[in-house]
Amino acid sequence: WWDETDSLGQYCIYNIYPSLDITITPHGVGNPRNGVSVLDAVLIQRHILSVAPLNSPFKIIAADVNQSGNVSLMDVILIRRLILHGLDAFPNDVNWRFIPTSYYFPVPANPWFEPFPEAIHLYDVNVSYTFNKNFTAIKLGDVNGSAGGG
Repeated sequence: WWDETDSLGQYCIYNIYPSLDITITPHGVGNPRNGVSVLDAVLIQRHILSVAPLNSPFKIIAADVNQSGNVSLMDVILIRRLILHGLDAFPNDVNWRFIPTSYYFPVPANPWFEPFPEAIHLYDVNVSYTFNKNFTAIKLGDVNGSAGGG
């Protein structure tokens, strides 16, 4: 089953049965153009040219709009097409990616050095189990972080 977060992104799971294994996999929907601008395309170009590399693995993941595992000119082209309404969505129809906040990138300049998790697995959960498991939301195409929640 699934549930939605509230306006602050908080969630609660009800009806937990003893010894249950749970996987929490966030999924974001909304306008693919949210937060995506010409500035983002410029920042990605500067990263590709090593003029001003993106300084966070989350920004680098946001720049990889085609989810190829690297940042390339194709990502810039897709962003420009989206901005100019020549494209209705990024490939795979994915707007957001979510990484558990507890995850540590071993090589921050290369977030694909090892596969990063996009879900949290809880094993043998009991009825009174309380957890505080959070994710960092990454809006694809939005490397300067201007996107709102939708």
